Amino acid sequence: MKYRDRADAGKQLASMLNEHTGSDALVLAIPNGGIPVGIEISKELQLELDVMITRRINLPFTTESGFGAVSFDGQLFIDKRMQDYYHIDNMQLARLVLEAEEQVKIKVSLFNFDKNKFDVEGKTVILVDDGIAGGFTMRVSLQMLEKYHPRKRIVAVPTAPARSVEKVRPWCDEIVCPDIKREARFAVAAAYRHWRDLHDQETARMFMDFRAEHG
Repeated sequence: MKYRDRADAGKQLASMLNEHTGSDALVLAIPNGGIPVGIEISKELQLELDVMITRRINLPFTTESGFGAVSFDGQLFIDKRMQDYYHIDNMQLARLVLEAEEQVKIKVSLFNFDKNKFDVEGKTVILVDDGIAGGFTMRVSLQMLEKYHPRKRIVAVPTAPARSVEKVRPWCDEIVCPDIKREARFAVAAAYRHWRDLHDQETARMFMDFRAEHG
């Protein structure tokens, strides 16, 4: 399955979530790639949009793969098996976590995000990204949300490998993903005809412009 771009993916997801149109459900988009997807869902379904700020904790030898994630409120998830496999000691781990936490702080500032106003209690939350790869940011987001007592946690992503869907499934009430891949090799970008990396400043501006226009 191929999406034209992230906006097209958001429209297609919205069509699968239309039972929530005009409700009090909250769309939480994970920057950066989740922002354009979440904007389209919010627009199509007339739902409030906010961000879920997290950061993947990268492996020490690459910025392309991770082994955990941290959320804006300090919730931490580490894949211990990967940590052991790559022989990441506690000193390395502390440094990598600190780097991720610093990036979270930068995003909180860029998105003008007030964590003291984060309130999802009793609400249906639709957690959105442009895809799931390892599932670390999605896992830590769901783990964190559990503490805030939403009524329901829905994961909505355009594409994901089956193995990551199964890792995430126990942490949510529903997964909406039209393109679940069963091949060993997986890349989120492969689901899109037009793909490019998005940057913090770009998606922060996109988000704030949308919020200013739609309230």
